Amino acid sequence: MKHLEAYAWFVDHGREPPAEIAPPVMLPGAEWMIDAFFALMGDRPVGFGAAPIPFSAIARYATMYGLDGPDDFDPFNRLIQAMDCAWMEAVRTREG
Repeated sequence: MKHLEAYAWFVDHGREPPAEIAPPVMLPGAEWMIDAFFALMGDRPVGFGAAPIPFSAIARYATMYGLDGPDDFDPFNRLIQAMDCAWMEAVRTREG
């Protein structure tokens, strides 16, 4: 969150933010991947701390949206798992 606040400060003051705090650039047409990740976040198990999105939830989502062949599912699964790892690491860092 501190990076976003710093980035906003630079933008609000009409200054160019340093590259290390700039948000990542979203490729055109990639918005559906972020939407998929946030939709799948609700399938996390509830318990002691951050838990990964279950593979079964990713597979169900992929099938529902026609990503059920290996050429479509495997990259989608890797993407969601990578995003999930980054999210869980951010949560663990924030929680201390």
